This record gives sequence, structure tokens and C-alpha cells, in this order.
Amino acid sequence: MVSLAGLRGQILNMYTTPAWRRRGIASELVRLLIRHARDKQCGRITLHALPGARRIYEGLGFIGTDSEMKLELNT
Repeated sequence: MVSLAGLRGQILNMYTTPAWRRRGIASELVRLLIRHARDKQCGRITLHALPGARRIYEGLGFIGTDSEMKLELNT
């Protein structure tokens, strides 16, 4: 899907230090980024995820492809 504004978002360099993992921090940050992208009328968000982090993004609606994960936004 391409937004009328022609915008796409990309999430780079997400990292949670081990002491703070499994508290929902990364998920909440990504939810905020998704909300921001929708507010800016982005049509898609993409990212590259390490295997151990893919489940976080999948839980938020991202779909894995060969080279990246993507979330199509309804604009």
C-alpha cells in the first residue's frame, strides 16, 4: 500500500539492555512509532530484526519477508 503522501517509515537500531528486557518497553516504543507513522500518513513501516526480536514485531502486526519485516498501515 502506498500512502497518498508517499511516505514510508523505517525503524532502525532498536535495542533494550538485558536488565530491562521482558518488561514490554520495546513493544510500547514500537506502538508509539506506529502511531506516529499513522499520524504522518505513512503507508508502510519496515525494519530489519534479529531472530530473537522477530516475535515482538510479529505481535504488533509486522510480516516477515526474505530481507525485512513490514507493516502496512491503513491511511
